[in-house]
Amino acid sequence: MRAWLPVAVYAALILAVSSIPASRMPQSPTLWSFDKLLHAGEYFVLGALLARALSLGPPRVDPVIAVAISAIVCAAFGAVDEAYQSLTPGRSSSPWDAVADAVGAAAGALSAAWWFSRQGVDVDRA
Repeated sequence: MRAWLPVAVYAALILAVSSIPASRMPQSPTLWSFDKLLHAGEYFVLGALLARALSLGPPRVDPVIAVAISAIVCAAFGAVDEAYQSLTPGRSSSPWDAVADAVGAAAGALSAAWWFSRQGVDVDRA
């Protein structure tokens, strides 16, 4: 069960940040690509954490399937988060943000699987 705690805490953190009204958010550069990099980075971590939790369990899932599940679940979570964010005062939703979330999540999940393989972690016995 310990593997799932970081996933839950990080997902809650994402939702908490999405709940902050625009007037209370720090101003960031208005560069489109910078914003998308932030989204991808945020969901990279979530994708890696979810793939890790799925691989280490319980329940333990094959790492390849864990990557696929992580990418799909995180992409859906990102889309729901974007919709939720549009309900926050002064904030808006963007389909491109959801795409960046999905790309970041998939990259994070793949990176977690790669890390396990490089470390020689036998997820069947971990």
